[in-house]
Amino acid sequence: NLHPDEQINKYIFHYLNFLESRKSDGTVSITNGVLKQFLSYTNEIGIKRLDEIKVTLMNGYIDWLSCAPKTKKNHLSIISLMYDQAIREEIK
Repeated sequence: NLHPDEQINKYIFHYLNFLESRKSDGTVSITNGVLKQFLSYTNEIGIKRLDEIKVTLMNGYIDWLSCAPKTKKNHLSIISLMYDQAIREEIK
């Protein structure tokens, strides 16, 4: 079962499995790529749990990315959808 202190990497795996039955392969692939980068960032700064994700962390992630502003916005949208799902599942 999932808890508020769920490890980010475990929840990402759970979320990708959830998406596979609902979205196209392309969408799942893009989401996987974005979440891998997000996981790299959280590992780099020492954040391990979902309940440690805050606005300041997301701002730091956006600054950390080296891509176009529209791509950064897409990253935020994908992570936001994952976080919304975690809230719906009463994890956060």
